[in-house]
This record gives sequence, C-alpha cells and structure tokens, in this order.
Amino acid sequence: MKTKILSFAAAVLLVITAISCTTSDADPAGQNSSGGTITVNTGDLKLFLIDTAKVNTITMTGTNELTVLNRKVNSNSYIGSFSLNSDASKFVYVDNQGAFANGAFTSVKSIRVANANGSNDVAIYTLPNSTNTVNTEVGFVKFGTSKIYFSLQTQTFSGGTTSTITKLNSINFDGSGLVSQNYNGSLSAMYIATVTADGKYLTDYLSAPNQPRFQIVDRAGDNGAGSIVYQENITAITASASPAVFSYDNKFAYYGFVENQSLKVRVINMTTFTAVTKTIASNFTLSSFSLYISVASDNNRGILTVTGYNNAPSKSFVFNLSTSSSTTFNNNDSYVDYVTTF
Repeated sequence: MKTKILSFAAAVLLVITAISCTTSDADPAGQNSSGGTITVNTGDLKLFLIDTAKVNTITMTGTNELTVLNRKVNSNSYIGSFSLNSDASKFVYVDNQGAFANGAFTSVKSIRVANANGSNDVAIYTLPNSTNTVNTEVGFVKFGTSKIYFSLQTQTFSGGTTSTITKLNSINFDGSGLVSQNYNGSLSAMYIATVTADGKYLTDYLSAPNQPRFQIVDRAGDNGAGSIVYQENITAITASASPAVFSYDNKFAYYGFVENQSLKVRVINMTTFTAVTKTIASNFTLSSFSLYISVASDNNRGILTVTGYNNAPSKSFVFNLSTSSSTTFNNNDSYVDYVTTF
C-alpha cells in the first residue's frame, strides 16, 4: 500500500480558520546542521529519489541509479516526506510500515535520520499508534538548520463526526527536545506545506471564494499570532501546482505549476516578497498529474517531477532558472513521486 504526495488539487480545498504561532523553536541565525555556513553545490546536482520504500541516488541524466536505503518489509511499506540537510550529508524521512495480525491492521509510523549513504539510520520519533477512533499522520518533515521540523495531523472520530488538530513540531537531531504547537481548526481547514530551515516562516494553502491562494506566514508576526507576509492567487488550473518549498538558505520560496501547456516555476524573493515566473518547458499536454519541486543549493538549478495517474513512469525535468531551460528523464516506474536535489 502506498500514498501519493498531496497534490494541489486537494490542497486548494483547504481553508484556514485560525493561526496560532510562536518562534520559540526557531533556530539562531548563522547556524546550520553542519555547524558552519550553507554549502553551495556548484558541480553536478546530487539527486535523491523516493521509490516506494527505497531511497535511491541518480545522476542528472537519470542513469546510474543506486539504492542507499531500503525500508521495504512488505507491500505496506513506503517512505513519505523526505528532506536533505544543508550540505547533503544527511537526510530525514517519514517511514511507514504496516502488517495484518489476527485480522487487524497495525501501522507503525516514525521519523528517521540517516547519513546520505544510508548508514546510521535511526528513528528519532515514533508516532502514536492509530486506533479505530484516532489516526495521526505526518504532513511534512524538514531538516532545519539546528532542528528537524514536522507537522502532525491527528484526526479523532466520534459519533459520525471528525475533529482534527494540526501541530507544527520541532525536535533535536537525536530525538530530544520535542516542541509542539497546535493550529486551531480541522485537517480540512489547514495544510502546512513546509517551513524555512530556521523555522521562522511557513507556507500553507487556502482557498478564497472560487480562487485558490498561496501564502507565506511569519510565525512571530502579530505578537506571536502569526502574520501573512506574502500571498497570491493561483491563476493556473488548480490541479496543476506543486507544494511549495523554501531554498536551503531561506532566501526564496518556489512552487511549480502548469499554465497554457507550459511548465513553470514561481520564484518568491523572501527579502522583498516579490515574485517572478520562469518557464522551463513547453508543450506539456498531460491532463491529470501531480507535481513535486526541489531546488538546489545554488538557488538556480532544480528538478520538477511529474507523476501521472495512468501507471506510466514519472518524468523529471532538470531545470535552470537563469536560462529558462530544462532537460528530462523518465524515472523507472510510476511510484517515483518525487526527486530531491542539492
């Protein structure tokens, strides 16, 4: 059993009812997970792809695929969200395992950290067990500068109704120091896409009447209640935008989308809170798909992975924003939902 990356088609249905923020878990400026400055890769891109329950590395041309971590136990095994640290020496991921025993299904979900070559793979947080009345899922995980950030959505089922609490959490690399904050409302009311590596900003999706929007929230704004520092309407077809990501150095936010059969990247400057659009490919004709974007540490190159719903292999577009160009390669199957780059 396997879940797909949440597409914007689902995200645009979400409406925020309230935001309650704090930055007590934000990272000090100038620090990162390697103890130095952000490493900028000027050579060939380092690509990590998720293939169901495996973490693989691959070249920029889609060749020499190598499995560095295999978490497959049975058909219920899969890896969810995935994030590299600031020098691509480690990654954090969501591990999902499940099995039937005595007629009942039991799932084990955990957040794990490993070296980039798959060694020293350890669990730093295990989610509460799901029951018939309570289910908890990880929305995203992010390797921050001195902490790991992740969101949890806990659904409680009672009397035919469902209530949901969304929490944004931070935890130390060794699993200590868990800090949680609640987001009022329900899962159908809020979707946190990710946070900056210093924990200061988050992105989420909401929908105004007949118009989906993308926004960036300063968690410390409005005396800790959280304030919107940037928002824009998504004018493309609502089913055709990726979840947003922040750059490794927190200077930009990005999301990919399709408009008029062109594959585009929206680039938001986190200093001026202005945006530009870059076209990276044309003649895009798929009508049903999901997108995932990752941008390298140079803030110029990246990869946009397109997954269709016809069991065909997904396709990755390796792009260059300064030249508005891209090259492509097909992944080995349809279960490669996304590729992360450094």
